[in-house]
Amino acid sequence: MPKGTFEERVIDDLNVRDVPYMYEPEKLAYYVERHYVPDLKVGTMYVELKGYFRQDAQRKMKAVKAQHPELDIRFVFQNAQATIQGAKKRKDGSKMTCAEWAERNGFVFSEGTIPEEWL
Repeated sequence: MPKGTFEERVIDDLNVRDVPYMYEPEKLAYYVERHYVPDLKVGTMYVELKGYFRQDAQRKMKAVKAQHPELDIRFVFQNAQATIQGAKKRKDGSKMTCAEWAERNGFVFSEGTIPEEWL
């Protein structure tokens, strides 16, 4: 289904002219070079400090982990039970928390401060 009136006009024109086409036929991956600047480095460990966990930061951290699996990147959440931005409501009415996101994506995390056992 076209997303806007311009797309609709072009597609209508193709249909009128009997031109075969496919609308949004596939997803093509692309990469934009960016730089990740960690909040802290303690020894060989990188530590991200997160209060509000925005969607763009979630995507960035998954991409950094995928492209640098050798790095030890950990999170310290202000509140690990806070919901992440963009979290969809589940059947039980709850939403994904920072802690759940970290566990699902293979990140070690703590709440409030860097625990002694990390040092």
